[in-house]
Amino acid sequence: MSLNQELAVGVHLVIIFISVCLEIYRSSLTKKANAFFIINSVLGLYLGLIPIAYITLYPYFSTTFYYTPAHIAVTDFSVDNPLFTSIVILLGYTAVVVSYFLFFKSKSTVKERNYFNSFNVVYIRLFCYVFGCFSLLALFVYVNSFGGVTEAIVSASLIRRHDGETSSFTILRYIYPLVQSVAIFFFCLFLHARKKTDLFLFFVFFIASIVFLLVNAGRSNVVVFFGVLFIGWLSYRNTFSIVKLFPFVLLGLSLALFGNEIFTLLSGEEAAFKTDFFRISLSLTRELSHVYVNLLKVDSFTLSGDTGILYFQDLLVSMLEILPGGIEKEIWQDTVNPTKLNTFNFSPPPGTGIIVDLFTYGYYQFAIFGVVFVSFIFGWFLAVLDNFFIKGDTAFHGVLLVWAGFFMMGVFTSLEIKSIILGRAAYWLPLLFFIIISKISWSKKC
Repeated sequence: MSLNQELAVGVHLVIIFISVCLEIYRSSLTKKANAFFIINSVLGLYLGLIPIAYITLYPYFSTTFYYTPAHIAVTDFSVDNPLFTSIVILLGYTAVVVSYFLFFKSKSTVKERNYFNSFNVVYIRLFCYVFGCFSLLALFVYVNSFGGVTEAIVSASLIRRHDGETSSFTILRYIYPLVQSVAIFFFCLFLHARKKTDLFLFFVFFIASIVFLLVNAGRSNVVVFFGVLFIGWLSYRNTFSIVKLFPFVLLGLSLALFGNEIFTLLSGEEAAFKTDFFRISLSLTRELSHVYVNLLKVDSFTLSGDTGILYFQDLLVSMLEILPGGIEKEIWQDTVNPTKLNTFNFSPPPGTGIIVDLFTYGYYQFAIFGVVFVSFIFGWFLAVLDNFFIKGDTAFHGVLLVWAGFFMMGVFTSLEIKSIILGRAAYWLPLLFFIIISKISWSKKC
């Protein structure tokens, strides 16, 4: 290991230390989980622990695995600058933290809490009935297009390996994920009103959500759904603690390590589970290394690439991409999409892509200044969410705040505007809906 790499490891140890200290401080302020807890934990993992493991274990990837992913294959520590990358990461992390605590308000008055606890659950029930019916119907049509649940699971497993056929009803992928949102709302309604009808409907949509998770074959979706229910429940009861997170952490690690094997097994095929600790460590590092490798390579991509610095010119294009028909290409012939650009730079196998995280997105836009800028905006938005939800004492506030934290986690690890607006509507739509009905209730009382 070179001196450059050793110094880089030191920077990431500092990030881990800051992350732990911030959690100790945060837990002294509240016994609830908030969005900052989730993001700080994710940043401590992706920006602290994983880079250390990647730098240390990198020589063993090519000798242990028969296939090396594209983002690992292009790594060359004799050419790349890990210390510069670590400094950029530290600056971005610092910008998130500073921005968050500049705008976060930990105290609230009795009048504010009364306002935050006052909302009409009739609107929430209406949301559940309307979107519940549409999402159940969409899920049924989607699964039926494959011939049944088993066939849909098999197809999802093949699609993950880029060898399966997609449904002709692809537009339904924007609708049927809402079964999770409805299940979580009914979970909150039961905790709030203790009605047996709400409990029954929660179980109905819980089962539908399990079907969605199986036919979607996405490990992160499983972690998020069960994490929201489990952590949100602990937070609502004011019994949240790091120790009680052990079952959830175990679930997350199991899916990160054995997710492919589990979904392969569910599809009816044979799967070989890894048992060697060193090989497991390598697998975990490989699965979670994309953020660090993105940042390790983005400087050279930006300097040597054809586009150079983007200066946020892709923002309007990204918004136009939401519209059908490729209208953005009619306006700009040479449209630039950071995700497509990043994928092109890494040159992965056909049909695959390399997602862009928050910091890498910022670097593509305006180098180091772009990283600091987008990180500051991210920290501000995080504070806005915590300021809104943490002042309420209801089950909705506790559970939806965790939901908001996981949504922001997705924004950090994969920042593509079209994907966020369309593909993750099941995440932000319930949050936006609850904020709107809360504002309506407040305005009527004022």
